Amino acid sequence: MAKTRKDTSTAGSIAQSAAEQLAAALEELVVLLIRQRVDATDSGGPSSLTATQQLALTLIEDEGPLRLHPLAERLNTSDATATRAVDTLEQAGLVRRLRDPDDGRGVLVSTTQRGRDAVAARRRHLIGTLEEGVSGLTAHDAVRLAQLLGELNRLLDDHGLPLLAIDA
Repeated sequence: MAKTRKDTSTAGSIAQSAAEQLAAALEELVVLLIRQRVDATDSGGPSSLTATQQLALTLIEDEGPLRLHPLAERLNTSDATATRAVDTLEQAGLVRRLRDPDDGRGVLVSTTQRGRDAVAARRRHLIGTLEEGVSGLTAHDAVRLAQLLGELNRLLDDHGLPLLAIDA
């Protein structure tokens, strides 16, 4: 019985160690990717948008017109922070506010053509960066890495784990 406890403890330690290593690697990856940002206002150069503003723009583009409160929930931030992000994006001509056709009191936020172009340019830049980054891997390893990251995303989403809070 003592051996079973030790085996369970060892397995737990291995899983914790793997999770710690994965957390460190993902944190480093996020920092590297943020440093590779493309400015959404002119599709080149360092970004003048905060991470929250860039994420808001991407969510609005990917999920269609959103009301401010659901956007704040998706960003895991306050309504005030989401509003400030949208204000900046609107001033830059990347999004626009529209009356909600289902609720005349409500406002939807939608991307403009400039916003859609900015998201597409940032994605092209990211793809180029990643192509360069994975060029040292075999094709099999690169595909497997993408599959594993997709599986991790699905598992985290299925468990409804809370997103990290993002500050404006």
